Amino acid sequence: MSMKRKCIAVLVLVLVALGAYANSLKGDFISDDKALMLEFSQEAPPLCKGSFEVTHFINALCWRLFGLKPFGYHLVSVVLHTVNTVLIFFVVVSLFSKEKLAFIAALLFAVHPVNTQVVSWISGKPYSEMTLFFLLGLLLQKRLVFSGISFLLSLSVQVGALGFPFVSYGCTKDRRKFFFFLVILLLCIPFAYRNLLQRIAVFGLSGREDIWPTFGRIVSVSRVVTYYLALALFPIKLGWYHDIGFDYDKSLERYNLMAFASMTAIAMLIFLAFRYRTTARAFFLGSLWFFITLLPCVNIINTNSL
Repeated sequence: MSMKRKCIAVLVLVLVALGAYANSLKGDFISDDKALMLEFSQEAPPLCKGSFEVTHFINALCWRLFGLKPFGYHLVSVVLHTVNTVLIFFVVVSLFSKEKLAFIAALLFAVHPVNTQVVSWISGKPYSEMTLFFLLGLLLQKRLVFSGISFLLSLSVQVGALGFPFVSYGCTKDRRKFFFFLVILLLCIPFAYRNLLQRIAVFGLSGREDIWPTFGRIVSVSRVVTYYLALALFPIKLGWYHDIGFDYDKSLERYNLMAFASMTAIAMLIFLAFRYRTTARAFFLGSLWFFITLLPCVNIINTNSL
C-alpha cells in the first residue's frame, strides 16, 4: 500500500471512529462520573498527586480546560478511541504487513458496539488510556526505551497491562525484549497492586484461605471470560455493569453446567490457538492478547474478601 493509500485509510478510520461516537458528545455525567466531578468540584485539582498518574492527569487537565461541562470529557474519550483505532491499523501492519487486514481490524474496532461502555461512559476512559499506551508500546518496540516508557504508562492506568511482556514476546519472539519488559513488570507489580498490598498489610492473610484461588473460583472465572468472548461476538444487552448471574464461590457447589462448558470452550480455544500459532498467527496473537490482558482483572485472587 502506497503512502497515499495509507493516508486515505487513516482518514477513513478517523472519520468513521468520530462519526460512530459523535452522539456521545451530548451525554451527561452518569453513575461513577458524578463521584469524580464531586472530587473536582471544590477547586482546581493538581495535575499530579504525589506521583504521576495518567488518568488523574488527564481528568485534571480536562477540568482546567472544560470545568464541569461533560462535553469536554466526552470529547477526550472519543479522541482517545479514534487514536487507538489508528494505532491498531499501524500495529497490525507492522505485525503482518497486510494493509487490508489492518484496515478491516481497525474498522471493526472503531465501530464495534462492545466499545460503547468505554467510549461513551466517562468513567470508562482509563481503558482507552491503557490501550493507547499498550499499542504505542507494541508499535515502538524497535525503540526499546520508548516502548518501555509506554508500557510503564499503560501499567499506571490499568493492571490489564501486566500482560504486555507476554504479548510483546508473542509478536516479536525476541527474548531480549521479553526480559527487558519482564524486569520492568517485576519492579512495578507492587505499584500496580499497591491498594491490594496496603489491604494485605492492614488485615493480613492469616487464616484467610478464601483469598487464594480455589478450583471453584477458577471455574466461575471461566464464565466471566466466556461472557466477554460472547459479548465480542454478540454485542447485545450492553451497559455500564454486567450481571453475569452467579456467585464466584458457590457455582461449583451448585454444579453449574455453564461453568464447566466455559472451561471446556476456553481450553479448546487455547489449544487451537497454540496448535495453529504458525499457520494462523493472527488468531494466535488475538487469543493471547485477549486472555493475557483479561487475566489480571477477573479476581482469581479474591481481593473482595480482604
